[in-house]
Amino acid sequence: MYAVAISYFMEKKQIKDPVEALYKAQIYVSELPYWKDKVKPHITLEKMNAARVLLAKTTQESTTIAEEQPPTFFISYDRASTAQTFLKTLITDLEANGYQKREQIDQAQYEILLLSKNYFDNQQCKEELDTILTTKKTNYVFPVWEKEVDKAFLQQQEQGEKILGIVGVGWNDWQGTISTLTKKVMQLAQATQGLKTYDQVPLIVAETQFLKEVEKLAEIPIPALGENELQSATVGFHAENNRIISLVIVGRNLPRLPTSIGQCLTLSALNLSNNYLEELPDTFGQLQNLDQLTLQRNPLKALPPSFKTVHKHLIPRYPEVLEAESLVLGLLELLLGKKIPKVNTIKYNTLGFTARDGHVTGLGFFEQVLTSLPESIGDLTKLETLWLEEHKFSSLPESFGNLVNLQSLNLERNQLTSLPESFGNLRSLQTLNLEWNRFTSLPESFGNLTNLEELNLDMNRLTSLPASFGNLMNLKKLTLFGNELTSLPASFGNLISLKKLSLFGAHRFETPPECLEKLHQRGCDISD
Repeated sequence: MYAVAISYFMEKKQIKDPVEALYKAQIYVSELPYWKDKVKPHITLEKMNAARVLLAKTTQESTTIAEEQPPTFFISYDRASTAQTFLKTLITDLEANGYQKREQIDQAQYEILLLSKNYFDNQQCKEELDTILTTKKTNYVFPVWEKEVDKAFLQQQEQGEKILGIVGVGWNDWQGTISTLTKKVMQLAQATQGLKTYDQVPLIVAETQFLKEVEKLAEIPIPALGENELQSATVGFHAENNRIISLVIVGRNLPRLPTSIGQCLTLSALNLSNNYLEELPDTFGQLQNLDQLTLQRNPLKALPPSFKTVHKHLIPRYPEVLEAESLVLGLLELLLGKKIPKVNTIKYNTLGFTARDGHVTGLGFFEQVLTSLPESIGDLTKLETLWLEEHKFSSLPESFGNLVNLQSLNLERNQLTSLPESFGNLRSLQTLNLEWNRFTSLPESFGNLTNLEELNLDMNRLTSLPASFGNLMNLKKLTLFGNELTSLPASFGNLISLKKLSLFGAHRFETPPECLEKLHQRGCDISD
């Protein structure tokens, strides 16, 4: 095994750390089905067993030495523009946490790049950067983005694309606070300490633990797959350089994501469609390299704050409307998994939105199988038409009551069991379709919908109506087919505008309520 470690991993693969080379050699040799035939003849079984003992001893000794020797760092920065006070405070803070500064790149374990705009114009910085990117593993290089540096700026620099591929500390992660920057750098450094295998793939310890947590939640092992295999898989991960690059967990009823996902700093592609996720952890904001995200068919109610900053690029933009409303459409697109086109009008089978003066005025998602509406739906305050028929909603967010300009609402064929009390704020509603849901009652605030003219409550499980129902003075057409009403409120007779009432198969009245006779005398057409 020592021969394999030296001749293959250290010489051919140029791994400088003997402990890491021995570790990889151990995995390599143990996985060979007929290793005695594959390794040089002079490596006997006795020598191999002795090597295992020596490996354990060497690893233990190396670990002890590593623990005794503090981690070291080198800082590459623009000497002309970086404030000395800032630099001294950062160094003091790192040293207070057990790190030691080195003056030469080759003497340091970790390289910290303080990236200002002037950094790339400084010849010394350029030389240091070239040396670091040429001689150091990227896991040990920590770019720190200062305020004026962003992705677009880096893409214009000579080494910018390489830097963008390295996990670092973005401005939004520290915002000029040195103690926060120190903490972030230490987290990156800790992530390089030690490896553990998951599905025979060596990963940093934190990511191995994350996969074990996901495995427990999804109730299925997460196999290691090639990049091409992962594209057609429903479960799996792809790793490079001991870090997770892509992860797919589709249709596994995943109830939540572990907070430890924030340790997967190199994760660039994540597919979590068709699960039971209601939220994403705040640590999601640490995934600065995430470029592809699929969340469709999850009951997400909101996104973490990072989607307004570091993950803003993951939310599709809708330039036809104002920023706040564009974010709502973008989130809905993530949940739907498809673009929402702009259309001229909202009809029964529409997928699209209408807009006027920078505001969303109409929205229709026909048979797109949303399982919930996000809380931010309430930001569409100019919405006049909303058709969401044939989805799987079981409830509406309390913010739904903010849609005060809504005139036409279709929620037929969902799984709604109740309405929020704020529903009574929708006083502009004229037509409302709630048929084929699972309502057993309606909120008392329902009587506030005084402009309602048409109401369809067919095929629910209503046993009663609220006392306030009689306040719907403008109601002209009401259908209650297929319910289980045992009585009607006394106020029901106050529906003075009612012209058509369908009660066929809607009740279990022993005797007809007196209010029905009043309505009949006023000319209401009652089918029973």
